[in-house]
Amino acid sequence: MSEVQTKIKTMIQNGQDPKEYLLEVCRPTCIAKQERLQRCENKLKAMTHADPELSCMYPMRDWVTCVDACVIHLF
Repeated sequence: MSEVQTKIKTMIQNGQDPKEYLLEVCRPTCIAKQERLQRCENKLKAMTHADPELSCMYPMRDWVTCVDACVIHLF
């Protein structure tokens, strides 16, 4: 059992939610997708007459999927 898995197990046994710890561990593995999402969000903010239908849904989905995959591999 890895150090991360041991810490997660201990947190659960102590009645703590390991969500923030898992995000802290997994975010660095998905930094490229997070940067792409941030670029998209910044572009939308910079547009003065943006179409209200525009969104960063796909970059957000890619980043969330990456983090989710990392969390699944920790268990």
